[in-house]
Amino acid sequence: MAAVASAGRESGRTFIVVGGSDVSSRVYISDGKHRRKNSPKLKGTHHLRLLCIVPGMAERLRDGSCTDRDIRRAVYAVNEAQISPKGESNAEG
Repeated sequence: MAAVASAGRESGRTFIVVGGSDVSSRVYISDGKHRRKNSPKLKGTHHLRLLCIVPGMAERLRDGSCTDRDIRRAVYAVNEAQISPKGESNAEG
C-alpha cells in the first residue's frame, strides 16, 4: 500500500508500507532511497494518508524478492499517477 506522510520530517513524501508492528496503529514505511527496506521507519497510521494498493508489491514483500529499486519504482509510479497532464493533482483531499 502507498501512503503519504502527513506529519513529521517526512511530511508530504510518498512511502510504501512494508510491514506492520506489534501495535496495530503503527506500520513500517520505506521509500527505497532515504528509508531503505532494511531500515524502515516506524510511523503511526494517524500520521499517514493512505493512497492506493500497489499491484504485486505485497507478494514480493512476502516472499522476500522485493528490493529497494522495486520500492523506488512503485513510489515513482504512485507519484506520477497523482499528477495530471496539466500539472494539477488528482489526489483527493
